[in-house]
Amino acid sequence: MRKLFAAIVLAISAWSVSGESVGQAAGERRWTSPEGLFEVVVPRGWHEPNFERSSDRDVFVITYFEDGPENHVEFCAVGRQLTQTQATQADLNQRMTNADPARLARGFFDQDGRLISASKSTVQNIVVADWVFEDRRGGDPTARQSQRMFFLMGPDGFAIMYSIRCRSEVPTPGREQADIDSFLSSLRFLH
Repeated sequence: MRKLFAAIVLAISAWSVSGESVGQAAGERRWTSPEGLFEVVVPRGWHEPNFERSSDRDVFVITYFEDGPENHVEFCAVGRQLTQTQATQADLNQRMTNADPARLARGFFDQDGRLISASKSTVQNIVVADWVFEDRRGGDPTARQSQRMFFLMGPDGFAIMYSIRCRSEVPTPGREQADIDSFLSSLRFLH
């Protein structure tokens, strides 16, 4: 019995050191926003190729499938745009509640895009807009983008707009689509 207890303690310690939480699948890891406000689970086999920064927006390209001809996922990324809005989280949630998710989505794709779905949900008391659209350049769908958008109060008291999105070729094989869906739905706020 003591050996079993010691093995459990050792396993928990190893998870803590590796950054994985108990119950997290082997090979998966969590990516946390720079402010420590939320996290997502990065599926097994994905990696972090780069970080891009512009004057008013940060884009963290955090996940790609392994390179190769069988890869249909172009990218998954977390975008962060700083705002000059000072408001409470309740005010930001109310603005998102009143917003039309289809209208929000249209700001993220051009006239060649076709909106597939748009909705809102509440995740841990934060209002989140979700949408999927297809890029239809040339008439036929060539890519699909799934996206989540929300606002959080930053540590400096200003609102930050976050967008979590994945873009993939059409059609996207089932395993890859399942990984995208899992990545997007793993959103967890750390407040």
